Amino acid sequence: MAEEIDYVGEEAKDGEDEKGEKPSKKKNATPRLLLVDPDKKLHDLVPKVAAGAGIVVDHVDTGEEALEVLQSKGPFSVILTEQTATGLRGAEVLSKAKKLSPHTARILCSSKVDVKSIEESINLGEPFRFLKKPLDNKLLLKCVQESLREYNKNVSIAGQLKLLDKLTGEFKSLKSEGKEQKSQIASLKKSLRAVVIGVGMIVVTIAGGYGVNAYLEGREIEEGSVKYGTWVLYPNRTAKDTSTGKTWMSVDFRNIEKRAPKSWNEANEWIIKMNEKKFGGFSDWRLPTLEEYKATYDPNHIKTAFENRENYKVGYPLAFEDGGGYGYWSSTTTSENNAGYFFFIGGYDKMVARDFTSPAMSVRLVRDG
Repeated sequence: MAEEIDYVGEEAKDGEDEKGEKPSKKKNATPRLLLVDPDKKLHDLVPKVAAGAGIVVDHVDTGEEALEVLQSKGPFSVILTEQTATGLRGAEVLSKAKKLSPHTARILCSSKVDVKSIEESINLGEPFRFLKKPLDNKLLLKCVQESLREYNKNVSIAGQLKLLDKLTGEFKSLKSEGKEQKSQIASLKKSLRAVVIGVGMIVVTIAGGYGVNAYLEGREIEEGSVKYGTWVLYPNRTAKDTSTGKTWMSVDFRNIEKRAPKSWNEANEWIIKMNEKKFGGFSDWRLPTLEEYKATYDPNHIKTAFENRENYKVGYPLAFEDGGGYGYWSSTTTSENNAGYFFFIGGYDKMVARDFTSPAMSVRLVRDG
């Protein structure tokens, strides 16, 4: 009779996985971070901060060195690289690192934070997190902690899937050989179910303490309405933040128009369109300020934007629908030619020309009350 084992949450075993990658780390081994940046100040700063997450740091100056170290001294739990690093650019390093070490969580940092350069970095390197330089110690520590959880999640999923393949093979073998012992098959079915549940739970677990429970805690407070913390999501595709008293569209320009606004002026024209339609039953929608956007930002990055990148989530509240933009036009201006947008990946704002255009942009309207 097959031995009954609780496979839920079991990590990958030592040895190479089905992709030929070395395992995440041996049991009780210290997780490691690979820093790719010639900045000597970061060689001192990052190890001190990472120590707070129980991570040791190796550092190299160039992207080429990083790839060599990944192959010769891996695996690493996290890789942190500067976008403008000497040699290979940061996004290129992360793109190659993904192939060499797919479980490793990838962080990209840069002092250049315009939407176009970040969009290029996302498409090529697919980083798990993006950090703006100069690095903030608290934000860096939080990012490293989240990245370590992401790495452990990736390793667990790989181990569960490998185990699932093994158990599935055993089950098929029993049936093909005509060994229909009910006890063996029942035991294997139980193990298979446990692994499937385990994979599902890992996939939906979200860094920062959110996950299945956060969604299950959503409960009806009115007919068709659901509460998520301080937010109330209504069936008319609006959501109210009870902490501020403001009502937001739970969808944005991209959700509705299936494209990005061409400019700040078009974002303002869209206000008129939504008010004429009385979206959600209201005709007093307006463009939010940068501070209002900032008040909705969730640093846990639970939601996905229009590209549906699971490994590059955005800081929308739970009550907002997936599929929106990365950068959002605001009513905040500094001159007749400039306007501000809020970036829901890094959680910062920036002033740009009003005719600035990017497929990453969008707008979400708000009303008082």
